[in-house]
Amino acid sequence: MFEFKAEYEWRTVLLWHVVPAGTNAALCGRLLAPTARTRPLADLGALRGDACVRCTAAVGITDSSEVAVPPEGGRPASSACVPRSRPDPSEG
Repeated sequence: MFEFKAEYEWRTVLLWHVVPAGTNAALCGRLLAPTARTRPLADLGALRGDACVRCTAAVGITDSSEVAVPPEGGRPASSACVPRSRPDPSEG
């Protein structure tokens, strides 16, 4: 069984990763804080595009319409994980 686990930056959720339930190692290889918040995989739609693409692909979530490269100024190119795209509020 799998669940989402949060990766934090300055006390803010940066990205949600998929981990085997009760563990700290994401499917993409990132190690997460043992006390990080968790959510069920069914919450994918509620995460507003903040799920790790590599982790979701590893469990078979491959809807390419939701996958995009990080926005400019987002995570560094060397990162092992990329967030799904976030809607631009100005495109209403």
